Amino acid sequence: MTHTPTHRRRRGFTLVEAVICIGIVGVMVAPTLYVVGASRTTRLRSENHARAASLADALLAEVMAKPYADPDSPHAPLGPNGGEGSGGGRLNFDDVDDFDGWNASPPIRPNGAPIGGVGGLTRCVSVGYVSPDDMDTYVPTDTGLKRITVVVKRGDAVLAELNALRTSARPDPQSELE
Repeated sequence: MTHTPTHRRRRGFTLVEAVICIGIVGVMVAPTLYVVGASRTTRLRSENHARAASLADALLAEVMAKPYADPDSPHAPLGPNGGEGSGGGRLNFDDVDDFDGWNASPPIRPNGAPIGGVGGLTRCVSVGYVSPDDMDTYVPTDTGLKRITVVVKRGDAVLAELNALRTSARPDPQSELE
């Protein structure tokens, strides 16, 4: 009996097959990493906008809780009067227009204490008299209507902006509580 040699097939990958697999995986990984990165960026951007909106809303609520005019001198100019703006906080602000021109970076609480987790953000407030006929038009004298704008930004990028109107005809919040 003569034996003819049998050819054994080797099992496993050849070098060519391994290179092809690496190429396929490499082509699939790049777009996946891009999608994951874009998703994370979008999520962080959404979180920043939500945080900014919350900061703007809290400050606007604080402003709107104040009387229209200074209780001690109703015809005082816009902005803090006397010692109202001293100490870095807003505790001495006693009317809406005391907030005009106020800003803080990073945002702070009314007593001047920092708010955690908001580094890099700035909160700004502007208050101005507006025309009752066109509430987007600022006027130099008191018309009985003030527009309050609260802006939260990171650098020059505005993340949130809220506007409200306050009228002298509305009862002061303090008198509503009594």
